Amino acid sequence: MPDTYVPRQKPKQQRGAPCTVEHFAAKYNLDADEAARLYARFGPSEMELDILMAAKGKTPQPQNHAR
Repeated sequence: MPDTYVPRQKPKQQRGAPCTVEHFAAKYNLDADEAARLYARFGPSEMELDILMAAKGKTPQPQNHAR
């Protein structure tokens, strides 16, 4: 038995369809660096990113968001 206990981390379950960082940046009119930072931290789930942006008080830009 090892001397130190290291808890096993479960992979985060993705909710919703994935989107690209470019789609996310365009949807919320973010610069590339900010979009990439949030995307890396919170993952590719469009649903999760929408929840995050709603919590920040940001709304999607009214334009066609083709994937």
